[in-house]
Amino acid sequence: MLPVLIPTMVICGIVNILSAKVSSDSMYLLLGIMFAAVSVFFFIFSNRIHVRPTAKSGTILGIICGVCYGLFASGGPTAALYLLPATKGKKEYLATIQAFLCLNNLMILGISLVLGRLELADLPMVGAGTAALIAGTLLGLAIHDRIPSEVFGKVIYAFVGIGGIWIIVSHLL
Repeated sequence: MLPVLIPTMVICGIVNILSAKVSSDSMYLLLGIMFAAVSVFFFIFSNRIHVRPTAKSGTILGIICGVCYGLFASGGPTAALYLLPATKGKKEYLATIQAFLCLNNLMILGISLVLGRLELADLPMVGAGTAALIAGTLLGLAIHDRIPSEVFGKVIYAFVGIGGIWIIVSHLL
């Protein structure tokens, strides 16, 4: 995990700080576009992309992931490209990606508190979001054995795509 985690955290921190001046309205629309594009990309190319989990590929994907994470707090799809072949099965992958996301989320939370984009009064909502994240993780763990490996990624990217379309449509209405 370290070859993708370290560059992700460094780039994420820099991009997160630099993006502080961009309007949240613009960021919201860009997030929806990114989710939809990532979903389409992975549906079309997921069987053609084979990343070897090397330090070089981890660094390259970590930089891309850091930009996505720094702008939108969403680098999971890029991290998955590295972590899926680097792990030995769905359970190890889920544990590794959860640790990766947790560390990055804690860093973004810290940066947001320091920069004043998030205040202590917002922490109850962060707690509610964390509780929802834990519930979703537990639900996912309960059903993941029932999802065949070849369908697993498609289910994830379908949800990403639906979320992106939802964001775009709600932004435009």
